[in-house]
Amino acid sequence: MSSEYVRISATENYFGQKNLLRAQLEFLDSLRRIQRFRKLREEELALKLSLKTKTKEAFEDMEKLNRVLPVSHYQETYEQRVEARKKKEKQEKHSVSLEGEIAEIQEKLARLQSGN
Repeated sequence: MSSEYVRISATENYFGQKNLLRAQLEFLDSLRRIQRFRKLREEELALKLSLKTKTKEAFEDMEKLNRVLPVSHYQETYEQRVEARKKKEKQEKHSVSLEGEIAEIQEKLARLQSGN
């Protein structure tokens, strides 16, 4: 079996080397970006873990405060007043819409009667 060789011109050699170097540069740049991403991801996970522990501590402190502090009945009455106000507003909206419909029908009747 004989080997065959192909002669490459100087410009083709230059072009090939340039493309090979660019590919190596892009590869190394990609590796650098991946390493930076991994580092940032580790920092993110550490921060998330820290946030989770701090929120857990805050909730535990709030539970301790709820056990220690006296219970306020004002909040219950305030919530009841807010609910009553919402119910009243719904009733008013419903009654306003009924009153509006009644007035509209009366106007239509008046127009019909005046037209005849």
